[in-house]
Amino acid sequence: MKPLATLFAALLGLTACVAVVPVPISVGTSGAPQTVQSPGRVDAFGAALNQERAGAGLAPVSLNDRLKAAAEAHAFDMVRMGFFDHASPNGASVGDRVASQGYNWCHVAENIAKGQPTEIAVLRSWMDSPGHRRNNLSPRATEYGLGHAGDVWVLVMAAGC
Repeated sequence: MKPLATLFAALLGLTACVAVVPVPISVGTSGAPQTVQSPGRVDAFGAALNQERAGAGLAPVSLNDRLKAAAEAHAFDMVRMGFFDHASPNGASVGDRVASQGYNWCHVAENIAKGQPTEIAVLRSWMDSPGHRRNNLSPRATEYGLGHAGDVWVLVMAAGC
């Protein structure tokens, strides 16, 4: 019995050495991949985005769960329905999608991208494109939401009323 107790104590001690690290996972609905972002990925994106904004003399933006939900839903819809556009097949715009999440906006902008492997790579692509860069560096934006499904990325930048 003593060897069993010793083994149990050793195993219990080893569990204290295990670190839990959040990682992105893929989940599927209707056969379409959707990537669920870990908090670390979103934090890394927000930090990098705010570093770009600081370099331009702008205030930081903060993550907003409603904007994130709108961005994630649009990314998932694009993968699931096989389109790549700011307008949804039903005609919904970024403003419509953000409002449907309960966000009362006075300013809203959206960037979409496809094919970048990481959130930092997609930010770099957007910063290298004049129109997308303008959205990222909008002085009117105060909040953001980032969505990712498959190889599609959506960034919503906004300010509430």
